[in-house]
Amino acid sequence: DYTERWLFQHFSRVAFAVFMMQFIRTPRQLRWVFLTLLGCILAAVPLALTQFAQAGEDVFRLYSRVVNWADNENRFAFGCILGVAFLYYLFVTARSVWAKSISVLGACVLLPLVLLAASRSGFMGLILLGALVISGAFGVRQSGARGPAIAAFLMLVAVGFMTFAFVLGPKARERVLNLNPFAAGTPGPRLEGAASAEQRAATLKETLAVIRMHPVTGVGIGNFRWANKYYHDSFKPPHNSYLWAGAEGGTVVLLLYLVLFRLIWQRLGRLREIYARRPELPYFPHWLRVYMVLFIFFSFFADVWLEEHIFLIVAAVALLDHW
Repeated sequence: DYTERWLFQHFSRVAFAVFMMQFIRTPRQLRWVFLTLLGCILAAVPLALTQFAQAGEDVFRLYSRVVNWADNENRFAFGCILGVAFLYYLFVTARSVWAKSISVLGACVLLPLVLLAASRSGFMGLILLGALVISGAFGVRQSGARGPAIAAFLMLVAVGFMTFAFVLGPKARERVLNLNPFAAGTPGPRLEGAASAEQRAATLKETLAVIRMHPVTGVGIGNFRWANKYYHDSFKPPHNSYLWAGAEGGTVVLLLYLVLFRLIWQRLGRLREIYARRPELPYFPHWLRVYMVLFIFFSFFADVWLEEHIFLIVAAVALLDHW
């Protein structure tokens, strides 16, 4: 029975969002909230590397059992990508050379860990982050800042390429490149990750069946896994936040969830110009939009719909709008 745990997690995160909106009074304090998030991400790195070094030869994927958000390879990759994105934002908005150097060095540390997690969603997330940087999603378009931003981006691309070519083992490289979800049932040798693809496909079908059985109200927040165990003898999560929201809360909750995304996106669109050159939080709504895009993308492949990310984004957007 996970009811007590889920209720605690959900309402503690609601309380966290309310706390942010009531007690974060200055842009400097909001900046420290996200610096603390970055610190939590960086703190998991030595733990994950130590666990990886002590594991046997059969273990080729990097994650950390000690830290809750990093106890799954996909969530670990997501956290590291968020760290890379925020460090890149700090790089392009920092004024001092030492701050820029520390930011790009930290990003160069986190980026290889995404590939070492051998997460296919993490690999695609890195490609998405690169596309966001190229498209100017971080907002920096001045000629004076564009040159260093391009140089830092090329450095990160080089670090990623060298990690893929010279650090990743054959199993990890094979898994990362096994992106075809329909290749699991094809004849021939089974590629690394094929069993995971089969399991995900089966769980998605089971989740759709649960939604069809409870289309309006769902099975209740936090109840999917035991309900799926009852219906299909499987305790696996759906690995898709949208289907999980539909299965637990029904179509009403899923629609409200998507409406929340729409409202956040519209509000950030209005805030981008206002905060473009604010000295305290320059281009901060641009960073939040990048955060939102990465969250929406990973929601297709990971169970993040009730994690702290959406609460953090909502509270930050509310504060920026209030100020």
